[in-house]
Amino acid sequence: QLLHAADRFLAPLMTGAILLSGLAVHSMSVFWGGKFQSIFIRGVGCALVMLFCFQAGGPMKAGRAYTVVATGALTWDKTWDQLLGVTNAMVRRVNRLPDDSRLIILNEARSYFFRHRVSLASVFDESPIRDAVITAKSAPEIREKLVEKGYTHLLVNEFEQARILRMHAPLHLLEDPEFKSDCEIRDSRTRDRRLAIKYGGLTEFSVDPLEKVQLEVYREFLGNARDRALWSTASIGGGDRPAIWMSSLD
Repeated sequence: QLLHAADRFLAPLMTGAILLSGLAVHSMSVFWGGKFQSIFIRGVGCALVMLFCFQAGGPMKAGRAYTVVATGALTWDKTWDQLLGVTNAMVRRVNRLPDDSRLIILNEARSYFFRHRVSLASVFDESPIRDAVITAKSAPEIREKLVEKGYTHLLVNEFEQARILRMHAPLHLLEDPEFKSDCEIRDSRTRDRRLAIKYGGLTEFSVDPLEKVQLEVYREFLGNARDRALWSTASIGGGDRPAIWMSSLD
């Protein structure tokens, strides 16, 4: 799990930061010259790199977490709730599924939380649902095709979907005035809920978009699955906002 996290996010970020920072520190020390100035600049540079790495990796948060648990101030569950928020609620619920469960996860790039077999459908992954969507003629047929492939549950992170739409929107939406207007809504709850529902199915297929008819069928499939969700954070935050939800495909 740690290797997955490091390989996907942490290692490339830290490696690049260290190399660039080292180059900058070396250049400054050469430019300023003088033994004392060189040592001082390198020391400051190393301190800044270490601080950045701590912020990126989260050891400072982890250290505080170990402290409060060790002193009995909080349980591990309460600590992870504070660190991860609704993400921890998602992890706890998914990890209570039967051992033979197999999940498709939409708009979530992290699999290392889960003890089950999972297939990610995010902008970083080869889509595990594309074949089922483009060959199905109806929403129930999409579900049937996924079940045939051995999947038992669908997990959707609408918070992450809304974030991706705001920060890494599909190219065809960038010049869409209606989409721009929706992104500029001041109330974050209204904005993210509208993005999650109105533009559903676009983020997981942003590289190779679905045709109009395929998208309509896929959205019907998602709507049906959400309506019969067996678990949802909407019960925590209210039904008028995005949610992380899970539905059975059986």
